[in-house]
Amino acid sequence: MKKPLIALMPLWDEKMNSYWMLPGYMEFIIKSGGIPVMLSFSDDEMSVKEIAERFDGFVFTGGDDIDPARYGEEKLEQCGEPCDERDSLEFALFKEVLKTDKPILGI
Repeated sequence: MKKPLIALMPLWDEKMNSYWMLPGYMEFIIKSGGIPVMLSFSDDEMSVKEIAERFDGFVFTGGDDIDPARYGEEKLEQCGEPCDERDSLEFALFKEVLKTDKPILGI
């Protein structure tokens, strides 16, 4: 039986200029019989469509605050710094994955 490929939204480390992932996310997917794959922040339309088609499930991990402008709100003082590249990928990918009726887990 083929193991499901599960796409994971990476976290971003501004100081290190790097993607990273909490190991618990990957460990849980492995223990559940899947293969975890951490994505990059590529949000071009063709890449997003291909990701949505190729993967069997999607985990939108917790992370940076989403820019409140994306949902029509003002940024409050207590908001953290958003990661625009991550926000762009998440919004585009979520919209595309909804069309596929594949499993999504949002944290």
